[in-house]
This record gives sequence, structure tokens and C-alpha cells, in this order.
Amino acid sequence: MYNRMLLNSLFSFSAEQEKYSHFIEVGGLPRNIILPSGKGRFSNNEFVVYESQDHQLNGNENSENFEINSLPYTKKYYNLPGILVIEDNMELQEYLAGHFNKKYKVHIAEDGMEGLKLARETDPDIILTDVQIPHMNGYEFCKKLRRNFDTSHIPVIMLDANNTIEHHIEGLSAGADAYLGIPFDIQLLDAQVYSLLENRKTLRNKFHGIDTAEYLEKKLPRKDMDFILNLKLFIEENIMNQELSVVSLSEHFTVSLAQFHRKVKSLTGSTPNNLIKSIRLKRAYNLIREGGLRVSETAYRTGFSDPNYFSICFKKEFGENPSQIVSSIKYHSDWTDIGTSPNDAKPDILIIH
Repeated sequence: MYNRMLLNSLFSFSAEQEKYSHFIEVGGLPRNIILPSGKGRFSNNEFVVYESQDHQLNGNENSENFEINSLPYTKKYYNLPGILVIEDNMELQEYLAGHFNKKYKVHIAEDGMEGLKLARETDPDIILTDVQIPHMNGYEFCKKLRRNFDTSHIPVIMLDANNTIEHHIEGLSAGADAYLGIPFDIQLLDAQVYSLLENRKTLRNKFHGIDTAEYLEKKLPRKDMDFILNLKLFIEENIMNQELSVVSLSEHFTVSLAQFHRKVKSLTGSTPNNLIKSIRLKRAYNLIREGGLRVSETAYRTGFSDPNYFSICFKKEFGENPSQIVSSIKYHSDWTDIGTSPNDAKPDILIIH
């Protein structure tokens, strides 16, 4: 929904280049609109008659609710990863936004304070920030981002016109994940963005089966590494507690439910409820496979109050019923007791003379 007068004011005219050009936001994404001007730019068959009366607002219409249906904005952006660009140079800001808006939900900030506010509100998957930005430079922005529980996990790429080793070190020490000098090769920037997002995706996939802290330490800030390991430890220590919930977890870590949900989802790719259930089920699988426990006993020992519901969740997670695993273990155990295996066993042969 756009106001018609506002839309008209968005365009500027360049007499030298004979074109209308402006950078506007459509559906939350920046769009660079350039329209050629002057009869010399068009052939005769390209002219159309504009019937202005068809588009006039009558007295009963509200200009605030005027819709522009002709704008080419049809792609669904809600399922794309988010990228926050913090840049006060309008030329570079427009270039970056225009480059990334086909594959990402692009959010724009022009200074460090606005950048921190948008990072908390939008929880982007990655941030691009210039070092030289108003109110708070890129180094200070990154330090504040890392100190905040809501934003400490977000990967950051710094852009800096002062492309020296000292500045690289300062940027990385402030918490940046990557550092590029300006001017930069856009393909290199694409590769950095893709690599950081893939690393985070790999981390999410590995979370449930994490063995040591070394892997996390290489991929996450220390604050997030401690949180994720303590979270898993707390769930495992209270796994028999049927009252273990998202509320009790958020209270244990002294954060709000909203903060806790965002943090867990960002770090693990799972909602807190699904994370609790997944850890319970993996413990149950080990208890059945290695401990030989019965299904009902396993369910109660992993915090499930209903063995039937436990069996449904178990099959959905592992593709087979827990009773099938129990039967399989018992079957192989019986053969082991008689000193052979099912594959080695030979049928008895009765010979009749």
C-alpha cells in the first residue's frame, strides 16, 4: 500500500542522462528503478496513451490505501535467509541491496545504532557492515553485537576501505567472521556469505551428535558455545523429568521465552520443544540398543509419560518402532547364546534309507 503523492516524489530526473532514477523499497526490499526519458529513447509504436481519468482517486477513496498492483514483486521472500546491510554510503548501500535482494531478505541500516536495533528485531542470518559508519564504528558495533545474548550468534562480514593487516586484525579481534577490503570482488563476497551460512547449517546438523567442545569452539563465539553445551547438559541431566519444558529452561538460563526461542532456533535449527524431544529420543535409542531395556521402561526413563506416544515419536525420528529394535536385539542374542549366528545356522537333515 503506497501513497500516490509519496510514490511520485520518489523519482528524480537527470537531464544529463535523460532518465528517471531512484532507489525505493518494495515489500521491505530495496529496488532500483530506472526509467528512460525523452522521445528520442522510444520508437513510435512504443508510445501509449495514458488515460489519467481511469486512475484518479474519487472523493471517497483514501490516498493512503492506494495499491500499486503493477510493481513486479511476486516472489515469496518470507522463506529466504535474512541479510542485514549496515552502510551509510548510499551508492554502496544500493549496490549491495540490489545484488542480494534476489536471494535474501535484505534489511538496511545507515549507522551502528540502527544496525543493533535491526539485528535484535529481525534476527538476520548474516550481517554485512562497513567499518566507517556513523554513531558507532564497525568494530564497536561488532563488540556490542557479541555481548548481547540475542545477537551474539550472528555471523558478521566487515567491509573496510582501510585494507591493512592491522585493520584486519582489529576487525577479527572485535568478533567479525570475515574481513574484506573496499573495493572488493562481488564474487568473493558471495563466496564468504555462502561459506558462513553453510558453516552455520553444518553446525545445526551436528548439534545433536556433538561429542566435544572443540568443534563448537572453532565455529561459535565462546558465549554461544557455553550456552549450547550447557543447554544440552541441562536437558540430559533432567531427561527423566516429565515436567521439563521450555518455560523451565528459559527460567534456568534467566532469559525471556522469546529470547530463548530465538536463540535455540538460530543455533540448532530446532524449536526448543523439538530439541528436548530429539535429545530424549536419542537417549532412548541408546538405552534400547545398548541397554536392552523394554519399551515402556525406556519411555519412562527418558521423560515420556505415555509409551504409545513415545513409540509414535520414536518411529517418526528413526523410521522403525522401538519394539522392532528390541525384537531384533533379542533375536541376535538368542543365537549368540548357542554359539552361532542366524547366517551360520544349517537346517537339520533327515536321511531315510
